[in-house]
Amino acid sequence: MSLGFVLDESTIRELGRGDNTVTTLVAELDELAIRMSVPFITLVLAQRTLSDIQIDFIRGMIDRVDHVRLEMPASDEDAANLTVIAAHLGDQPDLGAAHAIAVSRSLDFPILTVDQKYWEPIAAVLPWHIEFFEIRDTD
Repeated sequence: MSLGFVLDESTIRELGRGDNTVTTLVAELDELAIRMSVPFITLVLAQRTLSDIQIDFIRGMIDRVDHVRLEMPASDEDAANLTVIAAHLGDQPDLGAAHAIAVSRSLDFPILTVDQKYWEPIAAVLPWHIEFFEIRDTD
């Protein structure tokens, strides 16, 4: 496995809200030159509930933090992979989760989340193993 993480919707949303634990972890991972991938579709969905200021904060992080990369679906293969994953997720798939899974599989990175329970039913229907790391406040 390569060294890096895929940020899920809950992690991106908490970054936008300025969660101290999440922002500190992102800064520490960046200092250690550990790549953090932000799936584009996941980002779009995470921003739905955020204010303009919070969205600007996330955009600034993507633009200025050296080891954060925005992952765009850019090829027919990317579309095919997303389609296969979405099919496993049922009739109304979570496309943000599907894109996070696709990026995780492509880069062989675990998914970084603040909501492990959200992922349990999703992971249960996948034919592949996806590794998750949950961010928890240690205070």
